[in-house]
Amino acid sequence: MTIRHLASALVATLLWGIPASAQSAADLLQKGIYAQETLGDLDGAVKSYRQVLTSYPANKQIAAQAQYQLVLCMLQKGDRPAATHELDLLSRNFPDQQDFINKARKLIPGASTVLAAPWADGEASQLNIKRDGAFTGEYLYYSATPWGNTIQDMVRNETRDARVVAGLQTIYLASKLVTKTSSRTIETKVDRDSMRRMETTSLQSDDILGDQSAVPFAGPAIDAEPLVFRMRVLPLAVGYKTTLSTLPFLIGHGVARPVELAVTAVEPVQTVAGKFNCYKVSFASLGQTFWIGVDGARPLVKFQSGNVEAELVKVWGPSVFDDALAFLKTAGWSVMDVAVNRSISYGEDNIEGGSAHASSPQDGPFGKFGTSIRMRRIYTPPAEMDQAAERSCSDRAKDLKGQIRPQSLQPRTVGGLQSASCTIDYASGENKNSDFYIFVRTESLILRFDPQQGTATFRWIFEPILDTIKLPK
Repeated sequence: MTIRHLASALVATLLWGIPASAQSAADLLQKGIYAQETLGDLDGAVKSYRQVLTSYPANKQIAAQAQYQLVLCMLQKGDRPAATHELDLLSRNFPDQQDFINKARKLIPGASTVLAAPWADGEASQLNIKRDGAFTGEYLYYSATPWGNTIQDMVRNETRDARVVAGLQTIYLASKLVTKTSSRTIETKVDRDSMRRMETTSLQSDDILGDQSAVPFAGPAIDAEPLVFRMRVLPLAVGYKTTLSTLPFLIGHGVARPVELAVTAVEPVQTVAGKFNCYKVSFASLGQTFWIGVDGARPLVKFQSGNVEAELVKVWGPSVFDDALAFLKTAGWSVMDVAVNRSISYGEDNIEGGSAHASSPQDGPFGKFGTSIRMRRIYTPPAEMDQAAERSCSDRAKDLKGQIRPQSLQPRTVGGLQSASCTIDYASGENKNSDFYIFVRTESLILRFDPQQGTATFRWIFEPILDTIKLPK
């Protein structure tokens, strides 16, 4: 045994008798290296390295070396997928430790350049737009929705054949830009693992003349490919570069072209939605910068192009609609046909949220009293919440090209939340129609209830139950 090995053995012997809680990060790291390189005890080494990462995450250099050593351990075990996973964690959690990252990448030629999708099925986010530093009421909206609305519905409603198997691996990725003069929505069905496009992208826009206020977003923010989502699965790290092909969904931008992406820094970013540690991602040829969250779901947190910015104001999880309907189930109502709707709009209901139907335990003259339910996930700043529910009634009347019946608009408070009911008269072809609606508003949701029959009796039954509603802010 060489003098170096004797010294290492002595150090390790001393360390082995010290409880992990009393050992320093450097001690645990050396203990792991000795187990790995001298004893050949890979499992013991892995245990020590994970103790470093768990107990001393703030000691970045030592923690990064422990993460690097985990890559080596997995390669020594012959487990390349696990080694690739540890490399992904090294790149994501220690972006400023480029020496370790570069050494690890050389050990795994051709390692995956796409990380596991960090978003939950049903996730949605909204970024509000600023021009010259002031919010304008415009916004960007992104969502990830499973094929078949929800995987549970798909499996229940379809036979377990190849369609179901394929559906479990596909997801709709949607982006939307709404300015003061136009809106456009893009939806792409992709394989959830590889991000490979599964079918033709769906595009919708009411921009006929070419909205100049949308031009600053030409590029990844509103692209015929889901580039914002693709950025979120790249192994971003300071110094990382790659080339993407961008095809903006804007009049006058009908040709795809390559653009280089470069990660220039890691910066803290404060937004309405909170404070995030972000990769600063630059597209120099476009004059655009994106800030992508380092941790968790790695959301798009901020966008900047000249004097135009967009910042994250809200992220919705997949359970928000179920949570919103809980008060009905508690009251004994049956809730059916629950679907998480995609962002793309069809017909008059431009809803970014969900839909369902609920039936009461009581019978009416034509069966159970019931209501259809629509949810829209949209953030409203607190300063704009005054009379928001009444505005929902007015917006619905515009959608139907109708009018609110005089004296039918009734604002109220339910469960501490804004609510308003109204009757809207409108024409459909040669027929004259009238519909009754109840809206409930929070800063992050709009719920709309459309009774199916017996408006007066329905309200007598439904409104006491509505008073028990609890919605996330």
